[in-house]
Amino acid sequence: MSMPTSSSGSEDDTVVILRKLGLVVPGFYALYYVIAVVLALALSLDERDDDFRFVEMPFYHDGRTFNPANGGLPRVTWLSQVNAHARTR
Repeated sequence: MSMPTSSSGSEDDTVVILRKLGLVVPGFYALYYVIAVVLALALSLDERDDDFRFVEMPFYHDGRTFNPANGGLPRVTWLSQVNAHARTR
């Protein structure tokens, strides 16, 4: 495999990569957030609860007490992460 000899070829590649990343990265996080909200509603988490925050989901959790086996927000956070990665592969 030969390397491009002119700098304009690699600049074009960089623009293409950045354009694709500009679509993929926000799309991934949008999908991640939607999956988290749907799972939270499906698991009947109460949005009025102080530990449950739609705005910060799925990024808010206490690292010291994070255990998906206990259910609640940690389970939603873990399941949404797994589902978002599975959907984007």
